Amino acid sequence: MFDPKDYAGKFGFSVTLDNGFVVSVQFGGIAYCSNHLVQSGSEEPSRTAETAVIDPSGLFVKMNPTDTGDDDVQGWQTPNQVLATIARASKMKAGDWELLSRKTV
Repeated sequence: MFDPKDYAGKFGFSVTLDNGFVVSVQFGGIAYCSNHLVQSGSEEPSRTAETAVIDPSGLFVKMNPTDTGDDDVQGWQTPNQVLATIARASKMKAGDWELLSRKTV
């Protein structure tokens, strides 16, 4: 399922995959992308996007478990990186995300 979003000046969409994981792709406004801080409503295209993966229970999946920061999203992703994130999330199964740091949405 594709779900169009406009979160506080972020423009993008989310995709619910067959395995129950959701991949959010945001660009513009306050998203971590090349249009970061561009005025809401701008039609300027963005070269990069922010992605986030959310597990079936509604928790963010930390896609880089070696990152010691508090990053639940992946910023400044190229189109190829966005596709790679979606492909990786589509292959996740129960337990794959249990070892990763998570926090509630």
